[in-house]
Amino acid sequence: HEHLWLTPPTTHTDPAHLGLTTTAHPLLGAAVTLAHDHTTVYTGTLSLTTHPWLAHHTVFTTPILPGTAYLDLALHAADHTGHTTIDELLLHAPLVLPENGGVQVQIIVTGSDRSTAEIYSRPDGDTGDWTRNATALLAKDDAGPGFDLTAWPPADAERIGLGTAYDRLTEAGLHYGPVFRGLRAAWRRGDELFAEVSLPESERAGVADFGVHP
Repeated sequence: HEHLWLTPPTTHTDPAHLGLTTTAHPLLGAAVTLAHDHTTVYTGTLSLTTHPWLAHHTVFTTPILPGTAYLDLALHAADHTGHTTIDELLLHAPLVLPENGGVQVQIIVTGSDRSTAEIYSRPDGDTGDWTRNATALLAKDDAGPGFDLTAWPPADAERIGLGTAYDRLTEAGLHYGPVFRGLRAAWRRGDELFAEVSLPESERAGVADFGVHP
């Protein structure tokens, strides 16, 4: 009549217990700064289960991570490595979100005053090569933004009629579901485009956790 209980092995789900830094970003899980060269690596896993709103952005019916998500990831990397400006964002390859399973994501930040943030991905559970999806150039620029939006709409800008914009995008194979149909107004001034975009009510609960919600 003696009770014998097995002691389960200790498991750690908190990144801090693994020597990592917890991130507050919805698309990332943890970060680590390498000791030998101060390179910072951010990691996360994306899927249509954990981030169902990503299914609203498809190219010919295939869910693709939107370009604004790369911008938001680069902003997070910049904010947490002492940078203030994204000088350039280059997209190299699309990140396809599978119907089942997820995708591992890494952001590798190298350099100091002028740094490079490279965004990589590979299918969850895969041990093969990573795909480089995007590269952002980060800088420490205290000059402030190179634009002035205190007057809105911008002076001398011509309003663009939205009309059937989303219908025409769908015909071209770029389908934006309800979550991504946030364009409210747009203007053009020469080569510049200005837009008003707002999130639907269903997505506003976690908006503060993003730099710019994708």
